[in-house]
Amino acid sequence: MQTSLAEWIKASDQGQQADNILRRCVHCGFCLATCPTYQLTGDELDSPRGRIYLIKQLVEHNDNKQINPEITCQHLDRCLTCLSCQTTCPSGVEYGKLLEIGRELNQQQVKRRYSQQLKRDSIAWFLNQKTLFATSVKLGQFLKPFLPKVLKIIPKSYPSQTLPQTTHNKKVLLFSGCVQPSLNANIDQHTIRVLDRCQIQAVLTKTNQCCGAIYLHLGYIEKAKQQMRHNIDMFFKLKQDIAFDTLITTASACSLMLKHYHYYLANDAGYQQKAQQFSNSIQDISEYLSQKDFPKQSKKKSCAFHASCTLQHGLKQQATVESLLSNAGYQLQAITDNHLCCGSAGTYSLLQPELSQQLRANKIQQLTKNQPDVIATANIGCLQHLQAKMEQRVYHWIELL
Repeated sequence: MQTSLAEWIKASDQGQQADNILRRCVHCGFCLATCPTYQLTGDELDSPRGRIYLIKQLVEHNDNKQINPEITCQHLDRCLTCLSCQTTCPSGVEYGKLLEIGRELNQQQVKRRYSQQLKRDSIAWFLNQKTLFATSVKLGQFLKPFLPKVLKIIPKSYPSQTLPQTTHNKKVLLFSGCVQPSLNANIDQHTIRVLDRCQIQAVLTKTNQCCGAIYLHLGYIEKAKQQMRHNIDMFFKLKQDIAFDTLITTASACSLMLKHYHYYLANDAGYQQKAQQFSNSIQDISEYLSQKDFPKQSKKKSCAFHASCTLQHGLKQQATVESLLSNAGYQLQAITDNHLCCGSAGTYSLLQPELSQQLRANKIQQLTKNQPDVIATANIGCLQHLQAKMEQRVYHWIELL
C-alpha cells in the first residue's frame, strides 16, 4: 500500500511505525473471511482492510475537517481487537499495533459526543477501582434475586477452595487481575492448588494495578503506561524478597498485555530495560503447565473449549490448553468457527452491546450444539460474557484440572 504521511506525524516514531505497517498491506482481502464484525455487518469499513483505510486517512491528512469523525469513531470502535485477521494475513500486517495507533490518534483528534465520552471514561475508571468493584459485585450477588433482568449478569458466588499450606523451594509469582478476583476467585485458588501438585508454590500479588489493557484499548495510552510502570516497579520490589523466576497469569488477555510491556515502553529510558526483563518473565498458565508432566486421567467427560482470541491469536497457543485437557481425560469436541470471537473483548460488550450479543449467541450455539458435559474458556472476560446467557456453568479450564 502506498502512503504519504502528513508532516505533523511523518518524523515521529508513531508515524514511522504506522507507515511501515500500512505499506505491508496488499489489499488481498484474506482478513475479511475471518473478521467477526465483517461477518455480521458485511460492511467493508467493519473489516480490517476498511479500518486500515480509515487509519491511513488519519495519518495522511493535515486538515482534520477532511475526516468524517462519526465514521472513524464508529468503525474503529467496532473492532474487537481479536487479532484473527493477523492469524490469517499472508503479508504479516501487524494490524493490532496499527489499530492502537489509530485509536490513540482518533481519541486525540476527534471530539466524541459528551455522553459517549462520559460512558467510556466511567467504565475505564470503575473497572480500575478494585475495592469499589469488588464491593459492587458482592452487593449485586446478595441482591441478585431482587434485581431487574438487565442486571442479572452479575456472576454467581462459588464456595472458596481450600488452599495448600505447604511450601516449596520453587516459587512463581501469580499476577492478580483487576476484576478476576472479584468475579471468580476460584480461578486463582485452583491455579495455586494445581501448581502445588507440581511442587511449585504460587505467591499471589496484591499490589499490582490493571495490566493496562482497559485504558489501552480505549485509546488512553499514557494512562496505560502509568499502570505498566507501576506493575514493573512492583515486580522488581517483590523480586528482592521472593526467589521467583516467572510471573504467571491466568487470564490470557492479561498475559498478552504483560508480554508486550517492552514494546509499549521501548522509548522510555527509565523503564526500557526493566520492561524487557519483565516481559521475558511472563508466562500464561497454559504455557507454563505445558512444560509439566501430569498423570493421565480418565474423567470420561466431553468438553467444549472456547479458545479466547488472546490465547489463540495473540499468544499463538492454538492447541496448548486442548492438549492439557485431553491429557487430563477430557474428550474435546470440535467447535465450528472456534477462531471467531465470543464478543466479550474487554469493554467491548459494554460499549458495543448489539454486535457483542450477536457474537455471543453464535458462540453459545456452537459450544452447546453437541451437548458437552463441561464448557470452558481461558479468559475471565469470555467466561463472564458467556455465563451471562447460559444456565450451564462455564469454567476456566484450570478449574477442570
